[in-house]
Amino acid sequence: MPTSSKTPTPPTTPPKPTWDPKPVNVRPFPWLRPTIRIRLTLLYGGMFLMAGIVLLTIIYMLAANALQEGSELPVKILRGNFAATSNVCNLPNESSGEIFTQAIQSCLQHQRAQALNTLLNRSLLALLGLTVVAFAFGYAMAGRVLSPLGRITRTAQRVAGSDLHRRIELGGPDDELKELADTFDEMLDRLDRAFEQAFVQGNGVLLERIALNLVQNAVRYNIKDEGWVEVTTEPQQGCAVLVVSNTGPAVPAYEVENLFEPFRRLRTERTGSDKGVGLGLSIVRSVVRAHDGTITATPREGGGLEMRVVLPV
Repeated sequence: MPTSSKTPTPPTTPPKPTWDPKPVNVRPFPWLRPTIRIRLTLLYGGMFLMAGIVLLTIIYMLAANALQEGSELPVKILRGNFAATSNVCNLPNESSGEIFTQAIQSCLQHQRAQALNTLLNRSLLALLGLTVVAFAFGYAMAGRVLSPLGRITRTAQRVAGSDLHRRIELGGPDDELKELADTFDEMLDRLDRAFEQAFVQGNGVLLERIALNLVQNAVRYNIKDEGWVEVTTEPQQGCAVLVVSNTGPAVPAYEVENLFEPFRRLRTERTGSDKGVGLGLSIVRSVVRAHDGTITATPREGGGLEMRVVLPV
């Protein structure tokens, strides 16, 4: 009975990260928003208004008390002729000294009450004017203090528009706002590096084997003293590049291709060598080809190789 075999589906790879910024919501009336600047202005102005009311109340009470203490006449009128100089006080034309004393006493109390009312009215007008100035000054100072937050917000809005290269770079004193701006810049650096990354679709284990074998070979076939290995990655248009360079013995250009043959190493057989069995670069080339990529080896001046792997993304 015939049997049918199904080719196993390759493991699915996660989708590539895409940068899909959401539009920034703009309110139609930004001046009506309860922003921090408005709240700080109200706080500063409200505190000044309350302090002014308390101060005005104290001054009014002290003035009223001082006028009350001097309300009694220090003398007593026995007799004489008097005439009013204004229509505020009504003095009798002819009367006894006692009546004149009471009339003058009443007139002085009326004058004190008018003086207190005038003091109160003018003080309220002065307090109102100073309150307006305090609100304006508080609004200006709040804007100055919160200007770094405005820079942070504008930078965040530009970042939301897919511009990850923007930075705040806030100067000034090392306070909490500068610490916030520096933290935001560090976060943008990490995001920028993450979105600029060496994303390749393929088998993760095999792709890891490419880097591991290249690094192991670069370490094994190296000079003993002052040798080095350099590993770099680079995103390019439509591909990802892995470059592994090292110091080591000089490699003739005509023998470079033999390095990718199994069980072979430079000039001698690799089988039985203490540096491996000679399958590292052969496996790397097979995995690279399976992922539709290319690998090239270039001899370096002074010795060593530069292995360059290009994989499609």
